[in-house]
Amino acid sequence: MKREVITLCGSTRFQDAFERVQRELTLEGKVVLSCGVFGNGHDANIFNNADAIEAAAIKRILDDVHIDKITMSDAIYVINPNNYIGNSTWREIVYAAMVGKGIYSITNISQDRIFSRMDEETQLTERFASWQLDSIAHNPYSLAGATVSFTHKGIEVYDPWIRETQQGDPWAWRMHREADYQIDPRKHYGKRKFARYVFEAMQALDEYRTLHGSDLFLPYCDPIEKPQV
Repeated sequence: MKREVITLCGSTRFQDAFERVQRELTLEGKVVLSCGVFGNGHDANIFNNADAIEAAAIKRILDDVHIDKITMSDAIYVINPNNYIGNSTWREIVYAAMVGKGIYSITNISQDRIFSRMDEETQLTERFASWQLDSIAHNPYSLAGATVSFTHKGIEVYDPWIRETQQGDPWAWRMHREADYQIDPRKHYGKRKFARYVFEAMQALDEYRTLHGSDLFLPYCDPIEKPQV
């Protein structure tokens, strides 16, 4: 019998709730993957001697390991007492929804709320992707360590709204704004690669906010609409 694999997601400040839900689901016969480190719980001391950059690096490792657990799972279970969901947890919920995982929670999370958050993060990620490709072409110093990409057919993809073969084009940054070149990244690159890109883009923006004390300025990049025939 194949057992359902479930990853617990939520703020590590709710360590007692994590342990309770893990126990309950295990007794139901589920395979439960929880947090390996409770940074806001009994493992908070791992950040004691870390500066902002080191703390961000530790958090990135923890986030990346947790997203790999979600990838291996059939579903996630959101630990959200009093309906509290932080930005890190929302990134995980959006990733799970985008790759088709089941989503359970202590307090109900409506599908409308999840889809709304998914749309919001995808739109912000598209602005980030366009800005990133523009920066690579004109001012790489402005990237400030925020580069996000993945490999597709041996080519590094920085903007998944255009094809991998166009990433290195001298005018690639302009292609994003032209409807004739834009593609559906979910269909072309696959939903898992695209979902991971969205997760890492949001992660990079959050890191920038933490390290610099302000949001990264991302200009709007409304694509040119194709004329109606």
